Amino acid sequence: MRQKIACAFIASALAEFASTLAADVPIPDVRAALAERYPAADVIHGGELQFEQQTPVEPADLPALAKALPNVRFFTTKLRTGYYEYPRVSVAVAVPRHGPIAMDLSPTYSESDREFTEMLKSARVLRASEQRAVANDIARLFAIITYKGEVRKPHYDEGRYSAELWHGDLLWRRVLIEFENGHVSSVTLVNPKDAATGLPHNQTPAQSGSLRQLGGTP
Repeated sequence: MRQKIACAFIASALAEFASTLAADVPIPDVRAALAERYPAADVIHGGELQFEQQTPVEPADLPALAKALPNVRFFTTKLRTGYYEYPRVSVAVAVPRHGPIAMDLSPTYSESDREFTEMLKSARVLRASEQRAVANDIARLFAIITYKGEVRKPHYDEGRYSAELWHGDLLWRRVLIEFENGHVSSVTLVNPKDAATGLPHNQTPAQSGSLRQLGGTP
């Protein structure tokens, strides 16, 4: 028992040290990375994504997640889509100290990106109180990139977290996060209407023809 407590203490101390160290390490140019992946052009077609250099890029204030992932910084911005009904989509950007960035488009536009989810699963979290805080931050990040997004009814119990992600007056997704062996083991957004509508889980709003009902911001 003493050995387990000692190991947990050491791991926590190392995580705090890494967080402090990483704060002083410069991160890649976010705008340059976005412009390279989503180059802007005079013409855009529906379904394409473009990053315009004048678009604001905001750091996401997620202290618990920053501590659990000290080598990754999170930002939010918007991409041009080419759709008249949904001209710009909010996105979360995960920028690691080394390696390519990962993007997650708003849950009102598309399903979660696997690379982005895998980066979240790298978060190291040992204590139950820390797991709850990290899960709250992840859910809040999804809410930030959701038009009129709000997290409701967060619940944590023995390594399992659930919350409701609301889009205005609509229950849009259920956020499910699990922890195992001191890490985030899964991050899932579940559509509460999937079973009723039969819409495939990986179908985008454009493919489903429901863009007019989404309330995307211009």
